[in-house]
Amino acid sequence: MMLRSLPLQIGLLAVLGVLFIISLRTPTEYPIDPQPPPIHLPVWIDPNTADAMELSMMPSIGPQTADRIIADREANGPYRSLSDLDRVPGIGPKTLQRLAPFIHIK
Repeated sequence: MMLRSLPLQIGLLAVLGVLFIISLRTPTEYPIDPQPPPIHLPVWIDPNTADAMELSMMPSIGPQTADRIIADREANGPYRSLSDLDRVPGIGPKTLQRLAPFIHIK
């Protein structure tokens, strides 16, 4: 009879051991931050003054397109509106739509 109940006793001890370990942990051991830290990015980028790295932070603008924006503004003068960026090779209506929230032309 004693041998039969041995697995049951071991199982009970294991469960009690796990419960004991869980009860020792305090909530401060694993703090949960309810809000992630804010990310500070520039709100707007002016394509007339931004360097290649700043331009590359915008969606759909990689290093090559950023270089083209800079080359175009040096060759053709400053951008007066968002739509002026369509003169840059590789920037079309869809890209302009994605860039609109990030562009501020002074």
